[in-house]
Amino acid sequence: MRGITKSFFGVQVLRDVDLDIRPGEVHAVLGENGAGKSTLMKILAGAYQPDAGTIVLDGQEVRFSHPSEAQNAGVSIIYQEFTLLPERTVAQNIYLGREPHRGPFVDTAAMERATAELLKSLNVEAGIRPNKIVRTLSVAQQQTVEIAKALSFRSKVLVMDEPTAALSPHGCSGTAAWRSSTLTRSNSAVTSILRSSMLRPAPPVDQRRGRVIAPANLLIHNQERPG
Repeated sequence: MRGITKSFFGVQVLRDVDLDIRPGEVHAVLGENGAGKSTLMKILAGAYQPDAGTIVLDGQEVRFSHPSEAQNAGVSIIYQEFTLLPERTVAQNIYLGREPHRGPFVDTAAMERATAELLKSLNVEAGIRPNKIVRTLSVAQQQTVEIAKALSFRSKVLVMDEPTAALSPHGCSGTAAWRSSTLTRSNSAVTSILRSSMLRPAPPVDQRRGRVIAPANLLIHNQERPG
């Protein structure tokens, strides 16, 4: 991301923000509410369009007009509010609208096998069964299902929006394990970007007045701005 700038109703939220990411990295976008973190991530995921600046993915400049375009290009975002259907199984949620078929019928066995492989890549296959009803899962387990769903799109960039907000302190520690596991998957290298107001310790970076000073992991400086 280069020179990303965004304003709402005349209020500048982001100004000339740069962010470099590479396969296998974990980046943290940190700052208090109103700092502009969410706006930057929504631009990356296609929910907002920047007023200025460019996004380059795999060497090609891209411009997403809708989140589905970003997802098809390999950029997935997991929002703080889960989008799972509580009365469906884990496998049905992960492959909703993309169910494998055998003839005119959904191939449930194939769908559950694929789900089991995704959960195995996250090292949680023992605690979450593909045929388990989502409403019976804990909040942390439901978040894991959201991560597995994002990875099922063969994501290259995985954005997690406030991943610790809905979790207990114990659950927060588990989030770090999930982040690490996505980066060690044998079949792909995934870059994780975590947006949070409460992660700590913060990475050794600096950003002042919405501009990146050190273009490593990104920290959004606290500002009283809508974001």
